[in-house]
Amino acid sequence: MALINALSCLLAYLLAGFLRFGMQMVEPWQLEFYATLLIVTLLIAAAIHFYRVSTGSWKSVESQDPLELLTYVIRSKLFLLFGIILFLFATQQAPKVSRRFLATFVLLDVVIEYAARMVYRRRIIRREHNIPVDRTVDIITTREYADMIRRNLGQSLPSNVAVQDVLFYEEKESWLSSLSYQPPLKEVYLYLPGIHRSDEKALVRTLQDKGLTVQLILSCFHTILTKDLISQESSYLTASFDTLRTTCNVLGIRYTVSTPGQAALYIRDHLDDLKGQYICFSNVHTTVTAKEDPSYLAIQNGSAYTFPDGAPIAREQIRQGCTRARRIAGPDFMSEMFRLTQYTKIRHYFLGSTEETLQLLKVNLKRNYPGLQIAGMYSPPFRELTSKEDDALMAMLSDAHADIYWIGLGAPRQEIFMAHHKDQLPGVMMGVGAGFNFHAGNIKRAPVWMQKAGLEWLYRLFQDPKRLISRYVVTNFRFGLYLLKDRLAEHRSIRKQKESR
Repeated sequence: MALINALSCLLAYLLAGFLRFGMQMVEPWQLEFYATLLIVTLLIAAAIHFYRVSTGSWKSVESQDPLELLTYVIRSKLFLLFGIILFLFATQQAPKVSRRFLATFVLLDVVIEYAARMVYRRRIIRREHNIPVDRTVDIITTREYADMIRRNLGQSLPSNVAVQDVLFYEEKESWLSSLSYQPPLKEVYLYLPGIHRSDEKALVRTLQDKGLTVQLILSCFHTILTKDLISQESSYLTASFDTLRTTCNVLGIRYTVSTPGQAALYIRDHLDDLKGQYICFSNVHTTVTAKEDPSYLAIQNGSAYTFPDGAPIAREQIRQGCTRARRIAGPDFMSEMFRLTQYTKIRHYFLGSTEETLQLLKVNLKRNYPGLQIAGMYSPPFRELTSKEDDALMAMLSDAHADIYWIGLGAPRQEIFMAHHKDQLPGVMMGVGAGFNFHAGNIKRAPVWMQKAGLEWLYRLFQDPKRLISRYVVTNFRFGLYLLKDRLAEHRSIRKQKESR
């Protein structure tokens, strides 16, 4: 990376010089000055790189997504620019440098180094994908959790590591004596919920004595602890259980502040308290709709919880001081809830979309979340229901005795439906819009880096431009105007309070 950094810096410097001066003759003092500045620039760039390495803030190219990589490069070049300016003023040579040259150099340096790092990153990733399996692991768990652990672990292991066998704890007498360190088998992953700690400790000691490294999958109350559920605020790793009581107002909607994993865990554990209630996932479009329609705003605020299904909304929450706020997209929440409720008695019902989508959804859910209890699926007519049809639908939904009713009718229809039928069902309703299509595989989700950057709307716009162009472009613009108006009103209010003191 130091070599890429130096070469990109050198190439950008030479290109900037050519664009600024062209083929014209330069004065001797200019040649001497810009040659000296080039050496200083390379030294500053090297110093920044080695400082980051020594302080641990340096990250490998393959560990960063494209957005993180771009941010990393831009920050480095800003530090470089600051170093150059500091040098120029310290040596009283600032008047000699061309501002246009300096701006062109920094811009070209960002573009060239980012492109070089992306090419290098792609080569590294391709090479890793082609690495042959040189290490295998075994999984020891109970028969109930075997499929889930194998699937989840297999998806998260490096490409050179493969799951060899899944061993059932109930049958340990048949395999324990023959299990030993035999390369490529070097590690064992252990997940034994409900097993007494003394028995688990004894098994770990036995495996260690056989030369096997043991990776203990952590759980709490029969819930596997993912990164989203672990807090690292102190010197201890703790399992974090949110209360979902923190809210933040954005354009009139009281949004609940949480994360997908925390929110899903809390709701799973409080389903009895939420019977008959409904939960909303509101994006920029529905937020603007609520701002302009008081009745729809009342529906959003009448929910048990309304989560921010949009990066701009989460960013506004953070700006207001809710630093823990994260985007909780409907499809992400569904994934967490499916994971947390598989192999339990919690029943799911799916209302919305088309019959074809529901059939694909059912197949994918059975494959990806074995043990998930599906109480039923129904695709209602794409029109307003008559009073008689509505009564029959509610009777059918009630007879299903589901704990969670996923409503995929699209906004604002699904929120109006849930509010109208509040306290009429034995479970909680959750309006997830296009979540059915994502999990059915009809619509591809944006890459993770685009989701992190808040650009998933742009990805979806390219998927369905005719339908979404007005919603995203016009609505996003109006959302920004409303936010600006609220901020100006906030500043005026603060100024008046200061003047009155």
